[in-house]
Amino acid sequence: MFPAEERHKRKCLICRHPDREEIEEEFVNWHDVWYLAKEYKISDYRSIYRHARATGLVVRRRENMRQVLDSIIERRPDRVTADSIIHAIRAYSCLTDDNRWVEPSSRVEFAVTKPAPQPQQPPRSNGAKGPLQDAEGGNLIPAPELETNVSD
Repeated sequence: MFPAEERHKRKCLICRHPDREEIEEEFVNWHDVWYLAKEYKISDYRSIYRHARATGLVVRRRENMRQVLDSIIERRPDRVTADSIIHAIRAYSCLTDDNRWVEPSSRVEFAVTKPAPQPQQPPRSNGAKGPLQDAEGGNLIPAPELETNVSD
């Protein structure tokens, strides 16, 4: 045992507390430290944090992130805002079972559309290369200009 550990065990209120195991369990499960100090008659809540750092409980607590998210999601609406609940749910969905943060995959889908159908051209009235005509003989589309070679 290191000298710092010996000193901690000798001086720490939590190490000598009769309810040490319950305090540590509640700390790891994200119970309010100020409330724990009040419930277990500990004069200064900061002594719980000192004990937690010295004994490695802070690391165990951080590994248990889902517990704090559960408590946020389950709290009464008068204590938690809708925004904090949404953020907690998002965080909850990004945590794996071993408390690693993994962003969900984002999938972008593109809709493939068929090109718009081209309007069908009416048949040429007489098969000639002149303008298209309607049933009454009126021009629908003017005839294309034909190039003429004029030689001198």
